[in-house]
Amino acid sequence: MIKEIFFFAFTWSIGCTTDLEGRAKFDKYLRERIVKASMPFPEEGLIYDYVWDVDEKEWKSWHNTIKEYNVNVALPYN
Repeated sequence: MIKEIFFFAFTWSIGCTTDLEGRAKFDKYLRERIVKASMPFPEEGLIYDYVWDVDEKEWKSWHNTIKEYNVNVALPYN
């Protein structure tokens, strides 16, 4: 689990300093290291699309970690 946490932290500490083009390059670079580390990682999307779930010990799309928010239309705007 340490490897997964390291790669997640590395992505958002070093890899966050780039633009969209740089993110694609960083994704390719880091995926090569992930393979060498013998760590399974989802193939879809970029590495930026995933978060390591410590409780379930698996990579999850961060989109799936956000709870649905429903606006109560009966409440006043202010």
